[in-house]
Amino acid sequence: MPYSVFDLIDLRSFSSLWYWVLVALTWARVTQAPLGVPYDMVERAGRSAAAGEDLLVMARLQVRRRRAMATRQGAVLVGLWAFVLSVLTGLTFWYGSELSFSLLLLAAPLAWVTWMTQRAARDLAATGPDVDAVRLRLRRLKRWIQAVALITVFITAVVGMYYNLVNSSF
Repeated sequence: MPYSVFDLIDLRSFSSLWYWVLVALTWARVTQAPLGVPYDMVERAGRSAAAGEDLLVMARLQVRRRRAMATRQGAVLVGLWAFVLSVLTGLTFWYGSELSFSLLLLAAPLAWVTWMTQRAARDLAATGPDVDAVRLRLRRLKRWIQAVALITVFITAVVGMYYNLVNSSF
């Protein structure tokens, strides 16, 4: 008979298929639309003037939205991210929680990507209505996000394999 809810729910993350599906879907979604602008719009903008104008409109909307959110709720969001990351770090290293460790390996790089996206929004707000400059900045942002995603997935896989080997019961 189970003694608590945690006996019924398996909180092992690194050996769970659902965790790896979550990791894959999260990074696929984050890299697909840097700054909230679908990347196919960035590629199409180089081929026609109408697509370039669509890209400028979409980028302007996303930049305005992100800048307004940073202005209104920036300090609260930074404090919330800091709190969540601190709690996850504490639960990971002081209590040895595998679930916290796996969520920390997902949340910390996402915080970095959020910072890079906000920085790109600030840079694009200062840029005039130049399609080539917007395309270049969004392309560069996508490459950096992909690099972070690649490194994160690699580190998460190595840590997960190590954790499963050390804590497995053969």
